[in-house]
Amino acid sequence: MKFNWLVIGILTIALGTVDRPSLAIDNDLNGDGFRLPSGNIACYLSNNKDLRCDIRSGLNPKPKSPCELDWTGISLDRHKPAQPSCAGDTIFGSYPVLNYGSTWKRAGLKCTARTTGLTCINPRQHGFFLNRTRWQVF
Repeated sequence: MKFNWLVIGILTIALGTVDRPSLAIDNDLNGDGFRLPSGNIACYLSNNKDLRCDIRSGLNPKPKSPCELDWTGISLDRHKPAQPSCAGDTIFGSYPVLNYGSTWKRAGLKCTARTTGLTCINPRQHGFFLNRTRWQVF
C-alpha cells in the first residue's frame, strides 16, 4: 500500500509541474507582445491597434524607400496596409514565445508562426510575411 501512495504522489507532483508552465505560456500570449522560437522576430502591439514586428537580421532585401534610421521590420495597423518600419529603436523584449504552428490574435490582428516565417493579417486582409531571407506586404 505504501508503494502505491508513493507512486501516486510522485505522479501528481510530476504532472502538476508539467501542467503549470503550459498554462502560464498560454496566458502570456494574451499580452501585447510575442517572439518566435528562433529569437529573430519579435512583435509588439501598441495602442491596441498598431502591430510592429522587428527582425534582428534586418529586412532582406532592404526596402527601396529612403530611411534615415534603420529598417527594423514591418508595421501593421488594424485598418491599413502593412509597411516597412524605419526606426531608431527596437521592440525586442522578453516576450513569451509563439511556437511554430501557433496563432496569436489580438485587436482584430492575427499572426501565425511557422518554421518558414511569420504571417500577420488585419481585419481588412492586409498583412505581411516575414523571415530572414525575404518579406512581402499584401
